[in-house]
Amino acid sequence: MRTISSGVKGLDEILGGGFFRPSVVLIAGGVGTGKTTLALQILFNAARTGRKCLFIASISEPITAINRFLSSFSFFNPDLETIHFADAGEAFMAKEDVFSFIRENIDIIKPEIVVIDSFLSITESKEDLLSLFSYIKRRNILLLLTEVFTEDNLNEHYIASLVDGVIFLDAERGRRNLAVLKMRGRAISTKKHAFKFTSEGIEVFPKLSIAETKVSERRVNIGVKGIEHVLGDGGSVLEGSIILVTGEAGTGKTLFGFHFIQAGIEKGEKGLIISLNEDKPTLERNARHFGFDFNKGLLKILSVPLIDLIPDEHLIKIKEELKGVKRVVVDGFPHYIHAFDNENEYKIFMRTLISLFRSEGITSIFIGNTAQGAHADIAHLADGIIILSSEEEMGVKRRFIEIVKMRGSAHTIGKKLCDITPNGLEISP
Repeated sequence: MRTISSGVKGLDEILGGGFFRPSVVLIAGGVGTGKTTLALQILFNAARTGRKCLFIASISEPITAINRFLSSFSFFNPDLETIHFADAGEAFMAKEDVFSFIRENIDIIKPEIVVIDSFLSITESKEDLLSLFSYIKRRNILLLLTEVFTEDNLNEHYIASLVDGVIFLDAERGRRNLAVLKMRGRAISTKKHAFKFTSEGIEVFPKLSIAETKVSERRVNIGVKGIEHVLGDGGSVLEGSIILVTGEAGTGKTLFGFHFIQAGIEKGEKGLIISLNEDKPTLERNARHFGFDFNKGLLKILSVPLIDLIPDEHLIKIKEELKGVKRVVVDGFPHYIHAFDNENEYKIFMRTLISLFRSEGITSIFIGNTAQGAHADIAHLADGIIILSSEEEMGVKRRFIEIVKMRGSAHTIGKKLCDITPNGLEISP
C-alpha cells in the first residue's frame, strides 16, 4: 500500500501520515459541515502534485454549483490538467447505468484518486457499491465518498462496515470538529479535533501530544524587589515550577509578572506574556510606566481575543511560540472559561496548557483575580501559590503578599507588607 498526503493542514497528523491507496474512505457529517470542501481540497492538493484525479458529481451538487463555491478558496485551480470532472447526476436522470458511467470515466482518465460526492443520491444498492469498491481496489485507487449522516445514523448504516475509513465532521454550538472514527491499518485516535474554514480551505487542529515533564534542580529568580524576605534561596523557585498568583484588583498581580519576565530578560532568557486582560500596546505602555525595558528582542506578547477563540488552535499557537522560551506569564487566565461551553472542557484545557509548560521545562506564572475563582481553578496543579491582598488600617490602605505554598522552596508563613512604587512592586523586610 502507498500513502497519499491529504495536503490539508493538520489532517495528516491525525491520519497517521495520510491515506492508504487503494482504500475507500467515507467523509460523513451533517449538512454544511464541509464534507465536499474537504474532499475537493484533498483532490486539488493531489492534482497539484501531478496525480490524476477525478471528481464525480451527483444530483445534489451539480458541477456548475461546485465550481461557483470553490472559487473562494485558494486551492481551487480550474486550469489544472490533472483534475477531471464528471456528472453522474446527468447520467442518473437520463436513466443510464450510473456505475457503467463511473467505470468508463475511470478507465479513460486512469486516476489515482476519485471523489464521489453524495453517493447515496445515485444509488442505495449495497451490491452495486461492493462491486464498485472491488473495481476501485483492483485499480489501486483511493476513493473518497461524501454523504450526509448523523453519527447515530452512520452507525446503523451498512456503509460504515464496507469502507476502510470514516472521517466525521460536525458543528456543535458554533464549533466545527473532525473525528477519524475508523481507518483500517492505522492506530488512530477517535478524539474530536477542531477545524475551521480559511481562504485556503479547511485547517485542522490536532489535539496536542504532550511530552513527559522536564525536571530540573536549577533555581529561577522571581525578580520582585524584597521577595527574598518571604521566599528562600534568594527569592527563587525551581525551574519548571507552575506558580499561581492571585488576588484582588489593584494589588500588583500584573506587576509581579512584569518583574518575573524582566528578571529573565536581564539574564538573556526569552519570555512570553499571554494576556487575556489587555492588548499588546496597552501592556507595553503600562510596563514602561514602571521602568520595565522589554525591547531587547527577548519577549513575545500574545494578546488573546476570546471571541471565536478555538482552544486547540490556541494551544498549537502557544506551542509554536515556546521555542527557546524560559519564562511564561499567563495574565487573566480565568477568562479562558468564556471560550468553553462547560467547566469540564475548560479544566481539561488548563491541564493541557500546564502540562505543555512542564514538558518544556518552562517556569510559568498564572495570574488571576480572586473574584474570578482563580484560586480554585488550578490550585491543585500549581507548585506554588502567592496571594496578593489589600486591607484598610486606620484609614490607610495597605497591600500584602502571602506565600501559601511553594514546592522545593523554603518560605515564610503569614502576610508581609508590600507596596507599588514608581519602580514596581516592592516587599518590605
